Amino acid sequence: MAEPPISHVLRSFLGLTPQEFALLVGVDTRTVMRWESGGAEPAGASHALIHTMYFRIRLPGGEKLKELLVDSAKVGGLPALLTTLFFHWSQPQ
Repeated sequence: MAEPPISHVLRSFLGLTPQEFALLVGVDTRTVMRWESGGAEPAGASHALIHTMYFRIRLPGGEKLKELLVDSAKVGGLPALLTTLFFHWSQPQ
């Protein structure tokens, strides 16, 4: 049996709907559905983002990243994620 696409594995692990996952990675819901049905694969920035999230979330401390990704998907997707990251990194240490 073939392994499910990484986009499906990540989406399932995050507990997101296809619509929420699409917002998170900045694509249309139909694109996510094509990825998950095997009709297409993520490319370019989507490929890089999905693979980075997939591998980073599995590292120590990944639970915080998972929480950030899920929260961002629920409140606006990729723009919300970027805003949170920029805000966090712009704060004095």
